[in-house]
Amino acid sequence: MKVTSTRRRVLAATAVVAAAVATQAAAVPASATNSTLTCANVITIVTRGSNEAAGTGGTTNVYSSGGLGLMSGVAGKVASGTSKSVRTVGLKYPAAIGFGGLAYFSSLDTGKARLAAELNRLATLCPSSRTVLIGYSQGAHVVGDVTSNSNPNKLTSGAKSRIAAVYLTGDPVRRPYESHNRGTGIGGGVLIDRGAGQMSGLGSRIVSYCSKGDWACDAPHKDPTRSAAIHTSYGNSTLTTTYGTWIVGKL
Repeated sequence: MKVTSTRRRVLAATAVVAAAVATQAAAVPASATNSTLTCANVITIVTRGSNEAAGTGGTTNVYSSGGLGLMSGVAGKVASGTSKSVRTVGLKYPAAIGFGGLAYFSSLDTGKARLAAELNRLATLCPSSRTVLIGYSQGAHVVGDVTSNSNPNKLTSGAKSRIAAVYLTGDPVRRPYESHNRGTGIGGGVLIDRGAGQMSGLGSRIVSYCSKGDWACDAPHKDPTRSAAIHTSYGNSTLTTTYGTWIVGKL
């Protein structure tokens, strides 16, 4: 990734993200109810978007409560849609963007390190558990990088094999025309993408959803008047039902 070019793009996007946060906060549904089982049958890890509210408590890597952001609805749909025990947690990371891109990349690095550490830990501690990864915006960037074929964060093969489903929305490094892409956005992300086939190791276990006009994941076609609203629309009931059901089908 060409860092200088990418950081310039993050700077340009910062104002849009800041404006979107207020709209986003009003749209966030209530947090999902968690199982109390440490090694539940399914462990859902949600990685929130930039400037979404942090959770509370927990360990170094995950919150014990909250921190699910816009994706709390789809996480709840997973928990309620299966007879399996499901523990839902938010990844504990800054989800910062700041100015100039420096805060974003620091936040991104922290998120990737903690997600990989948590998945590797669970593979040893809970070998019979399956994991579900849900990421929105910066959170999608985190999840996608950690599960990419290049594996820069040293995710073990055991941890990756236990991933049941990956659901990304509004990914700023989304590559156009990949087989796992869904939605009306086709232009690619605002940041330099991961490269061809980087997510192919997940096969049919991954979906990356993007709506046309979203400044983050469909940057060439961003809608100047509606882009922020489009980027914060992924918690709607249709997508929540469709992809919550898709995830449950992978368990």
